[in-house]
Amino acid sequence: MQNCHSCNFTCEDFKDLALHIIKNKSTHRKGLKWASAYLFKVNFLNQKVDKPEGRITLTEEQKEAKENSQRELSGNLASVKICCPLCNTYSRDRIPIEYTESSFAWKSKSGEFLINCLDCRK
Repeated sequence: MQNCHSCNFTCEDFKDLALHIIKNKSTHRKGLKWASAYLFKVNFLNQKVDKPEGRITLTEEQKEAKENSQRELSGNLASVKICCPLCNTYSRDRIPIEYTESSFAWKSKSGEFLINCLDCRK
C-alpha cells in the first residue's frame, strides 16, 4: 500500500499512485515528474515483454552465405597517403592491402584514404 504525500490517498501499488498523481496534476505538482517517468518506464518494459522471441534461427542457405562473406587477411601491408578527417593532417601509413583494394574504403574526393591519425584515435 502506497500513500500519496499530497492528499494521503492510498493506492495498491506505484503504478496506481503514478496514475493518481497524473490525474490530479494541478494539485500534485511535486510528484508529477516522478509519476511521468515511472509510467514511461512501466510502459517501455511492458512493450519489451510483449515482443516475440528474440532471435530467429538462420536457414542453411543463410549460414553458408554468412560463412562465405568472411574475408581472410593476407597480412601484407601497403604504404598509402592518408588524411585524418578530424584534424585534416596528411601522412603516409601502412594499411592492409585488402582495405586499399576495397570499394567500401572511405576515401576523399582527391583519392586519399580517410583514417584517423594516432593523436585523434586517443
